[in-house]
Amino acid sequence: MANGIKKRVLLIVEDDLSLMRAIKHKLEKNGFETLIANSAEDALLILEKNKNVDMIWLDLLMPGIGGVKFLEIIRKNENYKNIPVIVVSVSGGPETIKKVSDYNIFEYVMKDQCNLADIVKRIKNHLNKPN
Repeated sequence: MANGIKKRVLLIVEDDLSLMRAIKHKLEKNGFETLIANSAEDALLILEKNKNVDMIWLDLLMPGIGGVKFLEIIRKNENYKNIPVIVVSVSGGPETIKKVSDYNIFEYVMKDQCNLADIVKRIKNHLNKPN
């Protein structure tokens, strides 16, 4: 905490390690603290230990329980149900988008249709909005 200002904490749930590193670097360069998980199962463990997560960056296509099931689990949990989630995925059929939108996500972004700088800008704008 520099100058008494709390850094916003983002949990990155992404199984592509090179993309995860790039996301982490870009977010930290923009003043965010990051936590990383390469599976939904790891993300759930991180959430149990870290009560200060401000937003979740979620890939949908991951081994194990996957992103959609992860959304279902956290939205049923009182401790996590209000954490904003940005889904950033390569899959984006209408059924998938509808399914995850039912879990009250903040935004759905197709990886090939938006660059990392734009996504970080959207995150900053969302987290800086007055409640």
